[in-house]
Amino acid sequence: MPSMYDSRAMVGEFPTTRRRVLIVEDDAVSCQALRALLQRWGFDSCECATVAHAFDELHRDIPPCILLDLMMPDASGLELLKSIRARGLGTRVVVTTAANDPRLMREVDELRPDMLFRKPLDVAKLKRWLVENL
Repeated sequence: MPSMYDSRAMVGEFPTTRRRVLIVEDDAVSCQALRALLQRWGFDSCECATVAHAFDELHRDIPPCILLDLMMPDASGLELLKSIRARGLGTRVVVTTAANDPRLMREVDELRPDMLFRKPLDVAKLKRWLVENL
């Protein structure tokens, strides 16, 4: 297996930092708040307002963690989670949602996100999970 410094390694194959979080969230206010919290807690972040943008970002770099909203404007966050699991990417996925649809929640559960937080987020629990798992 090539090291992350090996020029033959594919882009996006290895995380570049342990403390980086990709925020996939279409609500600008929520995204800004998450970015500010993550920065205060010592994490770097990158934000994507669409699933398509998140796919593009994952082709460039695999972050150690993704905060993934399910209800996105261009596609369901489930599609991104399915792809991450199918590709066997070693990133942790934290699903955030206000959805209450039992069928959707069963689908999420089947894909085994690393954590699920209901909106509105309990930021103390989110911080604790991030600090303990990244």
